[in-house]
Amino acid sequence: MLDLCAYHQCLIADRDGVYDAATPNGRLLLGMKGIVSEVELHTLRGRLIAGVQQKAQRGDLALALPAGLLRQDDGRVVKDPDRAVAHAILLVFETFLTRKSASHVVGLLRDQGLRLPRRHRNVETVWRTPTVAAVIAILRNPAYAGTFVYGKTRTQPQPGGGRPQQRRLPQSAWKVMVHDRYPAYVTWEPFERIAAI
Repeated sequence: MLDLCAYHQCLIADRDGVYDAATPNGRLLLGMKGIVSEVELHTLRGRLIAGVQQKAQRGDLALALPAGLLRQDDGRVVKDPDRAVAHAILLVFETFLTRKSASHVVGLLRDQGLRLPRRHRNVETVWRTPTVAAVIAILRNPAYAGTFVYGKTRTQPQPGGGRPQQRRLPQSAWKVMVHDRYPAYVTWEPFERIAAI
């Protein structure tokens, strides 16, 4: 852009002055300002990330909640007052603990004509036909055990500049884990047993 401005004899101005990209002094000043602004952006980004991580360390970061948990206006998280939602979630956990298979849970739910609650666009709860993926998503979500977790995934760049992919990390590699942060549907012990199956 500086070359284009210099070629067309276009002046560049900001709140500190007017610069001519066709002169060595103008190029030098514009180059220095560009470097300083890059450093400032890097510093600001670092501070923002540090603020997010500090909030996460306390368990105060407002992450999206699954169906069955609601965030109040004051920031508190409560169980969904809809008893059908609570019943469906508890049924998934109880059935899995006895049958040890997500496909058996799906079969039981479908035999009884039951649907699973799902959070739609992080706002409303919708009811969907049970699938193995939906059951596993409920069973693997630590929020149902009352635990706030941050850093469960890692973004991995693809070779050749492809679209980055998110990879789930094992529990031992989660960055932050704060127990008793949400009202629990199950305790941590059965949640860990389910994760081990």
